[in-house]
Amino acid sequence: MQGDEWYHTRMPTTENARRSLLRRTVIILLILAAIPALAAMVLHLTIPLRATASPPVASDVAIIVSPHPDDETYAMGQTIATQDIEGVHTIAVLVTDGDSSVHVDWWREEHGCDVDGDGDQDRWDFGLARRAEYENALEILGADEVIFLGGADSQGASGFRDTEVDADQLADALSEIARDNPGADWFTIAPYASERWYAGDYKNHPDHGEVARAVATAARENDGDAYYFKVYTYYLRPFARFAPVRVQGTDEARERKRQAVEAFSVIGAKSTPELYDATRLDPAEYLVTDPPFPESD
Repeated sequence: MQGDEWYHTRMPTTENARRSLLRRTVIILLILAAIPALAAMVLHLTIPLRATASPPVASDVAIIVSPHPDDETYAMGQTIATQDIEGVHTIAVLVTDGDSSVHVDWWREEHGCDVDGDGDQDRWDFGLARRAEYENALEILGADEVIFLGGADSQGASGFRDTEVDADQLADALSEIARDNPGADWFTIAPYASERWYAGDYKNHPDHGEVARAVATAARENDGDAYYFKVYTYYLRPFARFAPVRVQGTDEARERKRQAVEAFSVIGAKSTPELYDATRLDPAEYLVTDPPFPESD
């Protein structure tokens, strides 16, 4: 009988303790779950307070080097437009035509045409179509010259192929441009390794790193400055986009970038819809002045 009395006496206390522990556990879990959301909200609210700088302006000639069509417009369209606004002679260099895209078949079915007139619609026609988008965008941004180093017009017989860029070979090609423009300043895309969220992509698609490395060599050997702009940071939500320098141009520069991005409304928007949307809306560009370069194989 004493055992039964003890059980009935202790039972409420034990049950209350369990319920109290459960409540505390739920509260702790809710707090832990709320911390990231609160941090994100704070970061988002502080976006307007983050320091911004005007786009860097070349002293005489600006050379814009892009691994693929649309990289330059998405990452630094305002900066390119600013060169034109400030009266700087601007040379745009497209290294590859983006002809290895997984969207070649889609383009052929939806928009394909025989661009090179050889009787078919293949990856080289796709590459030339991408060039056309690039040319339209760079015209809006105010480039004075456009140089193509890709292989679409030769059907791969010469020129740089998408995903196969070699930094040393590209540095040689850029040195020829540099000789005609001593002291020019260089603008390109930051290598993936400078964006920790995408560090692993370097091995899968190394063109950005190889182009950045070649630009660094060209700038160093020709007494010019080099600027590197993030592009894949636009995959992140606005509050998570960071860089050593947050760049923002004039209203005119921002509007010209928006229009230039829309020049990629067919292939560019299909290839990377998140970047196409984000770069039209974000008023900032993300500059890395001294990026770490990944190791080459």
